Amino acid sequence: VEIIPLIGPWTAALTSIAVALFQVPTPFGWPAWLVAGVIGLVYFVLRMFEDNFIIPYVVGPAVHLHPMLVIFAILAGGALGGAFGLFVSIPVAAIARLLLRYLYYKLIDEPEPPSTDDTDHPVAAETVAADASVMNASPSSVSSSQ
Repeated sequence: VEIIPLIGPWTAALTSIAVALFQVPTPFGWPAWLVAGVIGLVYFVLRMFEDNFIIPYVVGPAVHLHPMLVIFAILAGGALGGAFGLFVSIPVAAIARLLLRYLYYKLIDEPEPPSTDDTDHPVAAETVAADASVMNASPSSVSSSQ
């Protein structure tokens, strides 16, 4: 998410298109308007790809939000708070998710399930160690133990 979500991309696009329009020797001998159009089109496609695929799938897992929730949060933040809403929408959605999860488990009087973070998995390490010991066992020791 950009520091200035609305102004930054437009400023970059308009600057690159303006430079392309006033480029004296154009690449491939194309007219300047065609070069500017290609730059504008490529910029638009790349921004759409980043905003609709990269951001939801990279930012979402970082804050443990579903990609659709990330898109919805950005749209709602922009509609409700303008540029500032775009900037704070994902952190607000992550905080809301944590609060709702906490309240849900407090209301049903159940302990909260363990976190789904991928940072610490001691069971997985034990499984790998057990698999390694089975892989290193000789065929005679496996058949004699049965």
